Amino acid sequence: MAKTKAILLGDAMIPVKGFQGAWDKYLAPYGDVVYAGDWEPSWDQLQYRRLEVEKRGPEIEPCEPLVLEHGKDAEILMGLFIAVSSKVMDAMPNLRMVGVSRAGLENVNVEEATKRGILVFNVMGRNAHAVSDFAVGLMLSEARNIARAHMSIKEGGWRK
Repeated sequence: MAKTKAILLGDAMIPVKGFQGAWDKYLAPYGDVVYAGDWEPSWDQLQYRRLEVEKRGPEIEPCEPLVLEHGKDAEILMGLFIAVSSKVMDAMPNLRMVGVSRAGLENVNVEEATKRGILVFNVMGRNAHAVSDFAVGLMLSEARNIARAHMSIKEGGWRK
């Protein structure tokens, strides 16, 4: 059986070592990594870029130089927030699968991928624990009047 070739692109939230570890643990028997690197290592820049892509779609981003350099033979592209646009798909003529480690697909041009027969998958529920922890924390904060009491203290008051 021929082995597939993949590009793994991490970022400031999930560095490439996380993707590489998962590949080595679960997928190494099926394929080789052509390239593994970090797409956007700056936390601040990542937040800006991902929000712009979520608002305006993946086509606003230029094709990633790592994809242009290493994507010609790769059949799989995996990452978290990397914009997977038609330009990326053009640079990866053998692309057959895109995987994003997030609940949404805002950073992938799914319509274009579908036209090209490229399978797109994501990881539903990845943030379920963090979201539920936050929701419970907000409920406790509201029930105990924590936010209003904190604001009062910051403004020099003391609510009894």
